[in-house]
Amino acid sequence: MVRTLVVLLCLGLPAAAQPDGKPVKKPTAPVLLPSTDGESFQIMAPADGLSLEDFLGVWSEATGQRFSWRHQEFRGRGNVIFSGLVPVRKEELDFLFQGILVTQGFALIPTGPPSSQLYKVESFESSRILKQRAPFVSRDKIQSLKEQPARVYMTSFALDQVDVQSVRSAVQQLVTNRAAEHIAEIRDSNTIVAVAFGPTLAAIDDLLKSVDRALPKKIQADREAEKKRRGK
Repeated sequence: MVRTLVVLLCLGLPAAAQPDGKPVKKPTAPVLLPSTDGESFQIMAPADGLSLEDFLGVWSEATGQRFSWRHQEFRGRGNVIFSGLVPVRKEELDFLFQGILVTQGFALIPTGPPSSQLYKVESFESSRILKQRAPFVSRDKIQSLKEQPARVYMTSFALDQVDVQSVRSAVQQLVTNRAAEHIAEIRDSNTIVAVAFGPTLAAIDDLLKSVDRALPKKIQADREAEKKRRGK
């Protein structure tokens, strides 16, 4: 028996096929169709799309996470409407929902103990709150944040070989949302502090790993000679 859920993709398509090959009529209510092995899904929804409240309800029921929000922040927001039938693996549901939430101008901040799985939905306009509530993540765990596009984190990058000022411009180019993300330099310790969405931090980490390397001896010698010539 197929379990009916409120989901977020609007389809103006002919009848699709269930995993067993039988045709599926265009739904009048959103449905999530599991594959025969239960590891992936096909998502269908009615033509008028979903409100953000309904979208969050689907997310909660599909993944077990819980959300809180202020109704007034959703006023005037259009329904979430997508075209096309998208197959989604079970472990990728949260990644999909987060990606869509970000396109609507909202992010998630943790509320309560981790065991509660409760998150507050905050607008990008609440930039101070998003930055203040960003949990710290050590650099060795940053790559695991690539699939957290709606969650803001804080971390630091200590550079060994290059000066923070020399990579400042390149790092700033990776920041896609100035309201929710922030980059700062600590010159005394040659460190970059970043508050940003998970994929942004992962991209910064990749960039700095590629450039923070020892220079060839000849280049180092030339730079030292130039410093001495300038009296530094």
